[in-house]
Amino acid sequence: MAYPKNKGKERKMTLTDVIQEKCDELIAEGKVVYLRNNARNQRLFDMFLQSDYWMAYKESIKSSLSYSDTDRCERTHQASKNGSDGSYTYEVIEDWIQAVNDWGMDTGYYRISECMLESIADCENWHERNGSLYNQVG
Repeated sequence: MAYPKNKGKERKMTLTDVIQEKCDELIAEGKVVYLRNNARNQRLFDMFLQSDYWMAYKESIKSSLSYSDTDRCERTHQASKNGSDGSYTYEVIEDWIQAVNDWGMDTGYYRISECMLESIADCENWHERNGSLYNQVG
């Protein structure tokens, strides 16, 4: 897939572009587009966590904490002095879930967001089994 042009400059490929390209390839090969493979789900979610969408979403969460969750705001502020995050694991997972749901609604890629949510659920289950769901993120 060629990158769409923007005022004579090549545009950076977005997560949506990458996913659309991969779906187009699967459709062309006659394969099912709905992905239920755990490794593939994890790769999609890893790509999401590296996307501009997630980075902007994470910044909006930080900026809204002062009025939406004062306890978390104070914890993250104190932790940032030591180079840490300060959020609890379950809070980060909740952020991921909300961001993926919003991304699915914004883009219309509901099935792909469902796949990423499966990967998040696996992560949440792992932390619950290992007793780290209520630990602070380093």
